[in-house]
Amino acid sequence: MIDVRSAQVARGQAEVALLRARTLVSVEKLRLFEQMGVASPVDVANVRLTDTFTVQEPTWQLSELLTMAEQQNPALKALRAREGAAAWNKRAVASAYGPSLSVSAGWSGFTQQFTDVDPIIFNGQQASAAQLQECQDNNVIRQNSGLPPNSCAGFVWGAGDEQRIRDANSVFPFEFTQQPFQARLTVSLPVFTNFGQQLRVSEARAQLNDAEEQVRARGLAVQTDVSQAFLTLQTAFRAVGLQDTNRTAGREQLQLATERYRVGSGTFFDLLNPYALVGGLTTLTLFVLHGAVFLALKTDGEMRQRAGALAARLAPAAIVVAAVFLAWTAIAHRDAVGLALFVAAAFCLGGAAVATRLRREGWAFLATGATLVLAVFGLFVTLFPDVMPSTIAAANSLTVHNASSTPYTLKVMTWVAVFFTPLVLLYQGWTYWVFRKRLTSKTMVEY
Repeated sequence: MIDVRSAQVARGQAEVALLRARTLVSVEKLRLFEQMGVASPVDVANVRLTDTFTVQEPTWQLSELLTMAEQQNPALKALRAREGAAAWNKRAVASAYGPSLSVSAGWSGFTQQFTDVDPIIFNGQQASAAQLQECQDNNVIRQNSGLPPNSCAGFVWGAGDEQRIRDANSVFPFEFTQQPFQARLTVSLPVFTNFGQQLRVSEARAQLNDAEEQVRARGLAVQTDVSQAFLTLQTAFRAVGLQDTNRTAGREQLQLATERYRVGSGTFFDLLNPYALVGGLTTLTLFVLHGAVFLALKTDGEMRQRAGALAARLAPAAIVVAAVFLAWTAIAHRDAVGLALFVAAAFCLGGAAVATRLRREGWAFLATGATLVLAVFGLFVTLFPDVMPSTIAAANSLTVHNASSTPYTLKVMTWVAVFFTPLVLLYQGWTYWVFRKRLTSKTMVEY
C-alpha cells in the first residue's frame, strides 16, 4: 500500500513538473515573438518551433567583397574626399611662392528719388523768394547810384519751377548718374613674409599626410572587418554542416540505442533466429572440416586416418548446410556478383569433398581454403555497404562508412600494416617451412 501511495505521489509531482514545463515553453515562445518585434499570429500553444532551415553555401569571393567595401564604405569615402581637399590645399599654398596678378574693372552709376518732394518744393520757394528780395535790394542801390535796375523776373517762383522739381525726382530706376570707368591691375611678389609662407606649406603638407594615414588606417580596418566577417560566415556554414552531421549521427545513435534496448530487453532465445542459426552452423562445419583436412595433411599414421575419416564424414554435412545458408543469402539480397562467388565456393567445397574421399589432403586443404575465402568475399559483396544490417530500419544498419575508424586511426594503421605485414608474412612462411613435413613419432622426437 505504501508503494502504491508513493507511486501516486511521484506521478502527481511529474504531472506538476510537466504542467510547469509547458507553461515555460509558452512563455519562451512569447519572448521569442517579442525579440522578433511581432505579435503571435496564432495561439502560442499551436506554434511549433523547428530547427530545420535551408542553408545555402556562400558564393562570394573575398576579393570581390573587399573591392566593394573599399568603394562603398561611407567613412572611407569621406576620408578620401578629405584627402583630395588636403592635396588641393597643399597645391594652393605651394603656388603662393610665385607672383600673383589680379585685374579688376568697374563702370558704375547711381540714382535716387525722394518719396516726398513737398519739402524740396518749399525749400525752392524759400530760395527763390530770398534771391528775389536780394535782387530787388540791389536794384534800389543801383537806382540810388544812377544805374539802371536789373531784371528780377528770373527769381519769381512759378508753377513751371514746381513741375521741373517733380520731373527731376521721377527718374528711378531707369535713369542713372554715371561714374567714370575704372580699371585696376595689381601684381604682388612674396619677397619676404616672415616665414609665414613656409609655415602654411608645412601645415598643408602635415594635413595631407594626416589625411593619407587616416585613409590607410580606415582601409586596413575595413579589410580586417570584411575578412573577419567572411571567415566567420564560412566558419558558420561549415559549423552548420557539422551540426547537421552530428544531428544525423545523434538520431542514428538514438535509434541504435533504441534497438539495443529492444534487443537487450528480450531473452537469449529471441536472438536465435533461423538465419543466424544456419549461419553459425555453416561457419562451424566449414572450419571444423578445414581443420580436419589440415590435421590429416600434417600428420601420419593413426592420427591421419582418424582426421581423414572425420573430414570425409563432415564434407556432405558442410555441403548441405553451406548450400542452404548461401542460397538463403543470395535469394534475400539478389546480387549477381555475390551469387557468382557463392557458386564458385560451392564448386570448391564439392572438390574438397572429392579430394577428401581420394585421400588427397593437399588438394582438399586448398579447396576448403578457397571455399572460405570465396564465401567471405561473397558475403561482403552481397551485403555491401552494410556490415551489420538492422532489423528495425535500413537507416540504422552499420555500414563500412559509419562503422569505420577515424581517418587518423586508418592512417596510423596503414603505416603499421606497411611495416608489420611483411614481418608477419615472413614469420608465417618460416613457420610453414619448419613444419612442412608430416608429424610422425620420429619427427616429433626431432622437434
